[in-house]
Amino acid sequence: MGNPKSARSSELARISHTATPSSVRDANRSIVLNVIRLHQPISRAALSERTGSDRSKSSGIVEDLVSRDLIVEKRGKPEGH
Repeated sequence: MGNPKSARSSELARISHTATPSSVRDANRSIVLNVIRLHQPISRAALSERTGSDRSKSSGIVEDLVSRDLIVEKRGKPEGH
């Protein structure tokens, strides 16, 4: 019988893919869209917290989604007003 560890490594190598900047952006965009879908309305700060990304990255993704007409952003009222 062959080495099971080596067979598993061979199988993983066959199915693994290298992440590209484009594929990472697409994955992040999908994550953000899904969080928005599940928790709308949601602020950029809350979106950043839920996705675990920093606010600038979340804001950049939101701006991209708005420019593609995939989401509509509305200004909320400041708390306490």
